[in-house]
Amino acid sequence: QLRTAWKLLALNQFHDVLPGSSIPEAYDDVYDIWEYQKLLVDEVEQAAWTALLGVRALNTASRATMLFNGAGFDVKDVAVEIPYDGKDVPKSATINGETTPVQLVEADSLALDPLFVKRPRRLLFKVSAPQHAFSQVNYGNDPAQAKAPACKAGDNGKEIVIENGYTIVKISKETGDITSITDKKLNKEVLTAPGIQLHLFFDWHVTEQAWNISPGYRSMPIEIPPPSRVSIVESGPVRWTAEIERDAFNEDSESKENGKSKIFQRVSLIQGAPGVHVEFLLDWHTCECTAKVDFYMASMGEKVVSEVPYGTIKRASNPTANHDVPRWEQYHQTWVDVPSKDGKWGVAFINNGRYGHDTKDNRFGLTLVRGPMPPKPSGESWVHKERADRFKATGESPPGHDDMGCHLFKYIIVPHAGTFDESDPFVPAIAHWFNEGCVATHVFAEPKLDCIGNKIAWIDRQNAEIGTIKDAEGKNGRIIRVVEVAGTGGTVNIFLGYLKAKSIVETDILERPLPVQSLAVKHDAGGLVSLASFTAKPHEIKTFLLL
Repeated sequence: QLRTAWKLLALNQFHDVLPGSSIPEAYDDVYDIWEYQKLLVDEVEQAAWTALLGVRALNTASRATMLFNGAGFDVKDVAVEIPYDGKDVPKSATINGETTPVQLVEADSLALDPLFVKRPRRLLFKVSAPQHAFSQVNYGNDPAQAKAPACKAGDNGKEIVIENGYTIVKISKETGDITSITDKKLNKEVLTAPGIQLHLFFDWHVTEQAWNISPGYRSMPIEIPPPSRVSIVESGPVRWTAEIERDAFNEDSESKENGKSKIFQRVSLIQGAPGVHVEFLLDWHTCECTAKVDFYMASMGEKVVSEVPYGTIKRASNPTANHDVPRWEQYHQTWVDVPSKDGKWGVAFINNGRYGHDTKDNRFGLTLVRGPMPPKPSGESWVHKERADRFKATGESPPGHDDMGCHLFKYIIVPHAGTFDESDPFVPAIAHWFNEGCVATHVFAEPKLDCIGNKIAWIDRQNAEIGTIKDAEGKNGRIIRVVEVAGTGGTVNIFLGYLKAKSIVETDILERPLPVQSLAVKHDAGGLVSLASFTAKPHEIKTFLLL
């Protein structure tokens, strides 16, 4: 099942499907494939939970939850949301011996995609979760946890101020802009005027609009009316949130589909946790438009560091080289880090699906959504007949612009001391949790799992992560794949806990043992591997076979 799902996923990660520049009918087919993939993966996940735990709670009103952190880093004080449909809402959650407040969050009101995006009624709380380990959550009503913790949000009529132990955030009620982010640990204001602003631009490229962004789009701004509402919508005990409500319309578009968009921006702080959490909920109908969030930094160094597949890349914040200047839109994966000029601190932008950005002077711009026209099908394409038949039968035509409808975007702003590779919290750790998170299931009672709270396998430093634990292909044994993520190289220590093995050998990417082994291996008193060490090059990927 996993092999089938993986091959179908890989099939659809090519050329036009991935960037969103196919004809609309292609995405009808791709959605059906994704739905089938999700069914396969869900079946495997539920079978795995049943094999591990036996009887499980099939409803989401139980008083306990089992979590598994499959990411390759330990995480501390991160937010998790668990579906919940019970009548009695717990006030506290105890995880790995720590008790934390619980907050009820209602289901999203927008008509988000029900299969992949829409979030149900859920419980919100913090966890500290070890890498590759199970953690049990027991819900209760601890009165001490029901008290208001050290976080607050206030409205003085001109601005909203949200503050926790790490950060102070100020939001203008007149403009809806985030005007200030003060990091208490750094004792620094990380923004400069005008702060953080939402900008819309008329983006009409002559050819292949879905594939191209116009080079001069920033010279064609679209006026956004003042927000219709800026208010506090959450007041703990876990999250404090201000919401900015806006409308948007592109008067320059001549499309018949062009309409008014509704934008809800939520800015939150989590009690006892670093980072500013931002959500955008959009009902988007604005055609030929590119929406960006622009961050005006108090200090921006000459290079911006972006995560790319299994590595990082440094790019000039003000490109001058002939091959860089035409790249007015850059890409990143789960995070991008903007260091200060002196390199003593920086700000990471951690996202879960918005990959485009641009930089200039002290401005970092994150691309949110567009509204381009899809390509026209070729003259011989079968889709012309399909469209004619569809219109005859239903009177409907495919959408004339991409990105129309409801969206959910999330990112976290994380100031930190030093460079990204020495950051605390560690930028890749927060980013990979934010994207991969945890899998969870509800349970009735205390499961008989002796590995709860203990790691299956782990790495003791932040310079690398175990990215894969899987069965070997066509042979006995298990495979673990280790990736050096800091870009600095150095010693990597692999510890085996509940992942038992008598031997460990390095292989190539096709899982064939290498003739020369570079591992230093230690065994415990029972003859099982307890530790394997090697020296990694920057961003090196290593594969190991456990037998």
